Amino acid sequence: MPVGLGLFIDQSGIADYGPMMAMSMLALLPVFLFFLAFQRLIVEGIAATGLKG
Repeated sequence: MPVGLGLFIDQSGIADYGPMMAMSMLALLPVFLFFLAFQRLIVEGIAATGLKG
């Protein structure tokens, strides 16, 4: 993804922010969906690591 986002910057260093933001949102979407699907398990796992015994 970083390489793909770098393609939105031209030779003079001017970035096309609209398509770059759209690509960033598309890159974030699978991570966000994974979190929504497994939110309960992730939070339970984090809470259980602080317990002893």
